[in-house]
Amino acid sequence: MRRTRLTALALFALLLGAGDALAKWPKVRIVQDSVRIGLPPGRSAGERDEGGAAAFVSKMNAWAPVYFDLEILDVFDDATKADAILHVRAQDADGYSTNYALPLGNLSGRNPGELIKSIEMRTFPYVRLGGYLGECEFVIKNAKGDELSELVKVQALRPVDSNVYVVVSLGSKLASFDVRTAEGEEKSKKPARVVPASILEVAQMPDHWIGYEAADMVILGTAGTKDFIPTLFGEAGDKSPAIRAKREALLEWVRRGGRLVVSVGSNAGLVSQYKSLNDLLPLPLDPANAKADYPAVQLTWPNASNKDGLLKPKDGTVAVAGFRKMPERAVRTVMQAPYLNTPTATEMPIVVQSTLGLGRVTVVAFDLDRSPFAEFPARSAFWMYLLKEAGSAKSVEGHTTTAAKANNMGWQPGGFTGAAPED
Repeated sequence: MRRTRLTALALFALLLGAGDALAKWPKVRIVQDSVRIGLPPGRSAGERDEGGAAAFVSKMNAWAPVYFDLEILDVFDDATKADAILHVRAQDADGYSTNYALPLGNLSGRNPGELIKSIEMRTFPYVRLGGYLGECEFVIKNAKGDELSELVKVQALRPVDSNVYVVVSLGSKLASFDVRTAEGEEKSKKPARVVPASILEVAQMPDHWIGYEAADMVILGTAGTKDFIPTLFGEAGDKSPAIRAKREALLEWVRRGGRLVVSVGSNAGLVSQYKSLNDLLPLPLDPANAKADYPAVQLTWPNASNKDGLLKPKDGTVAVAGFRKMPERAVRTVMQAPYLNTPTATEMPIVVQSTLGLGRVTVVAFDLDRSPFAEFPARSAFWMYLLKEAGSAKSVEGHTTTAAKANNMGWQPGGFTGAAPED
């Protein structure tokens, strides 16, 4: 009798322990293989991750966005326990740990097997990377402190050195981007290393300015991904708090010293319709003459010959955006091009620039992400010049005004004439 009672008590304790274990069983799973830290890789990214795929771009001692997939393992019977909070721990180069909790939203009503991407959640997580031996930890809990997922550790991160030049393209993989040193050029005029990154979906864009901390230049193409510009700057974006946060994050990064290049050509008419984008440009596009088509455009920059600088398609024309003069705006004309098929020898602005806070916005009045520039023989030399004139202070030889003075290009109201100022 006593043995039976002891056996029953032991069985009850075992079942009680099993029930307790089941209650603590993970409800969700951070898919370890899906965790990517940094900005999505560009078209010609050379670095590879441990799986052989193009590595996401992050920089030493800089904040980086975290992308991951979340898998639902079990239903939430109690909606009050379904508030997902991501707990993050990372270590920087100085050995200091960053620990914070980030609300992801309520997971009640989700079905087992369902995958949720981090870009679909309320906000992005970010970590500040400290080195090649750094480690990041992620775990999901609810508001009561119950662990909903197992702890995930990410090691062997591959941040690039802080002196590496990172160029991020938005809305396009920027097939034309090429900064190989041209034959006869001094290698010292090329950055030691340039790494491209590309964000093709608005949902992938950071929602806080620190997400661009690794970027030395951001290039917004307007002729690439069909829905990118309308989503980011159109009416739907104006009404969406999530999209507005992504737009504002980009602008805040510029205000804090970032360098933004906007390429406008074939879709100039579309760009002119979006006030939030048009207001960002150094000079607004003229709605009545937003775009003109030319058989060729002569691009002129230091060390470029007339032959090398002729942007001419094999078939068709070159679409060039038309700016509206604004005498009250201080704008620098970086590059001018002669009007073609006209009796006068006047020139049109082809690259213009203005300040935004501590940063700069540069507009190129033709498409950098499509033909004919994608096949332009001198595109490497052009990119080198654009990196210097529109990029961060450490680009190539840094920002200089010698060439600008020689070409009578400077900061002036309206932006079309004037000598360059001293930096």
